[in-house]
Amino acid sequence: MAFSDAVIGPSQPASSVVIPYTWRSPHPAEVVRWQYDAATGRYLRSADGVAWTDANNNKPISAANVIVVYAQHVTDCTIQENPLGIDPDCKTPGQFSIQIQIWGQGPIQIFRDGKVQTGRWVRANPADMLMFVGPDDKPLPLKRGNSWFQMVPPDAQIQIEP
Repeated sequence: MAFSDAVIGPSQPASSVVIPYTWRSPHPAEVVRWQYDAATGRYLRSADGVAWTDANNNKPISAANVIVVYAQHVTDCTIQENPLGIDPDCKTPGQFSIQIQIWGQGPIQIFRDGKVQTGRWVRANPADMLMFVGPDDKPLPLKRGNSWFQMVPPDAQIQIEP
């Protein structure tokens, strides 16, 4: 992965990103929001309107980079092998797992410094590290600090507020 203190390449303002997750019944939808805090230069996380805090220190959960990875989601019951052994027939709602297929390539959005950059993730083999590249195939650098990956299906409808 590449790192830079400056945003490199085209970007758009992004003061917040809203990610509505809809789970299979009977689980309700969850709405995740990352709100940019200019004072700290970080995004703060909340879910369903409740700010998340670290149980160890009671400080807000924050990230220097929020990376939205669009990838195919497949329930374990549709996969030939069920490595977790959880309800392989998918007869019990909520008792199956989801395989997020992050090999090959797909779109990404990187939120950092109150801006969003679009590009794609690339991972030739499941054992390889994810790489992030822009439209020119050059690496999209992350800001130094922690990163939070939000994995969403390819058809996810997220909202970006300038």
